[in-house]
Amino acid sequence: MRGQYQHWKPPTYESAIVPILERGPDFTFQDGRKPLVTSKFQLERLVKQADLGKKIVQYLADLKEMEKLHEKEMALNLSNQKIEIEKWTPSSKELKEIF
Repeated sequence: MRGQYQHWKPPTYESAIVPILERGPDFTFQDGRKPLVTSKFQLERLVKQADLGKKIVQYLADLKEMEKLHEKEMALNLSNQKIEIEKWTPSSKELKEIF
């Protein structure tokens, strides 16, 4: 195959579709509730999805922290630039007013 597909790497997302041969018996409860998982495949997929969700949340928290640090840095740079501009701007030669 050519293009974006890379057969040697595991996929980052696995669909919720369970292959027909891996579907187990129906373990519904008497009151009609369905169990969370009925096969090892479903359990592994659920654990992988939970881990992926945790990674996403961690990366988003890191990204927000980086954005805050960047904004602080930009504000500091802007204030430093203003100070530098005022420092090098020539002052007028006239007398300053008292009032």
